[in-house]
Amino acid sequence: MGLILQDDVAGTCATRVSRIHILGRCGIALMLAFMLFGAFSGLSVEQAAAGQAGTINTDGAGLMAGFQDQSIVEWMYAGERVDVLWGPEDGKYEIRYYGIDGWVWAEYLTPDGVGGGSVTYSEPAAEAVVQEHWIDVNRSQGSVTLFIGNEPQATYWASMGFEETSYGFYATAIGTYYVNWMNADLQYTPYADNYITQWIGFDAERANGFHSYTKDANGDIVPNGGGKTAGCIALAPGDIDAVFAFAYPGMRVEIHW
Repeated sequence: MGLILQDDVAGTCATRVSRIHILGRCGIALMLAFMLFGAFSGLSVEQAAAGQAGTINTDGAGLMAGFQDQSIVEWMYAGERVDVLWGPEDGKYEIRYYGIDGWVWAEYLTPDGVGGGSVTYSEPAAEAVVQEHWIDVNRSQGSVTLFIGNEPQATYWASMGFEETSYGFYATAIGTYYVNWMNADLQYTPYADNYITQWIGFDAERANGFHSYTKDANGDIVPNGGGKTAGCIALAPGDIDAVFAFAYPGMRVEIHW
């Protein structure tokens, strides 16, 4: 029994040592695997989570309202800079364009650092190139001018409020405003007891905004549909289309004499 026990003990010890050796090697391999996985996971999360900037590479690229909602809230142009918030995910990036968050198809965006080199982060680059989009309304001239920075892009004639005061309820009141609501659909307005389209609201106190000429329930412009308003700014067909396409919620509107 003693002889057998010695062999058994030796064999058992050898087996245990062997097993410990194998488990040790397996443990080291698993640790290395987790370390590599963590490194690659961290890399992809960092890239996807962004903090990165990018450049729109196509004129007329649409900024979509949401990941699932593909309605266009703004049109973008080649060379414009954006902040990249997330992506790519299902062929789209989440971005910030002039203060508006939305989604763009990946093919229309070139993130910084693509093709090698270091990543350029958003704030310094964006501040260097982004210029404000805003709308100037000159009551003395009856004009609406679209600006990017200090450069006028287009000017349109418009019909404005019949009240010739600066701050009256039915005046196109002077001041600084911001677009607070947009709706392209045919909608009823009690001020004209008729209909308008392409509403761009900015003065909530007076319910003033840009809109089309006055229309009937079928969407046809009524006689004198381009006449004086109760404070809103009415633009002709084509002109209101351009202003509606240029505007976005939060855009600054300056009204002056």
